[in-house]
Amino acid sequence: MRILEALSATGLRAIRYAHEIPRVKKIVANDLLPEAVESIRRNAEYNHVEELVEPNTDDANVLMYRNKALNQKYHVIDLDPYGTVTPFIDSSLQAIEEDGLMLVTCTDLSVLAGNGYPEKCFALYGGVNMVSHEATHESALRLVLHQLGQSAAKYKKTVEPLLSLSIDFYVRVFVRIRTSPIEVKNL
Repeated sequence: MRILEALSATGLRAIRYAHEIPRVKKIVANDLLPEAVESIRRNAEYNHVEELVEPNTDDANVLMYRNKALNQKYHVIDLDPYGTVTPFIDSSLQAIEEDGLMLVTCTDLSVLAGNGYPEKCFALYGGVNMVSHEATHESALRLVLHQLGQSAAKYKKTVEPLLSLSIDFYVRVFVRIRTSPIEVKNL
């Protein structure tokens, strides 16, 4: 199993994956900042997982598109940016294995669940939230899942939600990605 933590920062999640997931072959802990990647290297060494965790300095989109071009796809891609995930969806859908797992976090709940930025919500997620409603956070999750499904459909892929969470200031969804043109028609 190959895992990509595309926006790793200190590598904490990659280290947890190395300790907690059996049969992992490689975990690429990527970040754009060289200082962050040095921190990942030190943390992996300190936690004795340097044989599994590979620190990498690159733009997350460039890395995923390059791996797609080299046919080196990932079984799991974890996207946890500061803010919206939308800039990383397209490249991750192309860099994931069939039946792969995408873990997607959006920390822009003020856009997804608030009423102050309806135009921004529509531009990023293709819809607007039901403001002043008790299901605001559920609506935010549905907007994220909708965006993932719309983006996947361009590549004849479907998104199967496995787990959806809304916690404090963020939402996180776990989805399985499959190629199925017939299922895309049911989107």
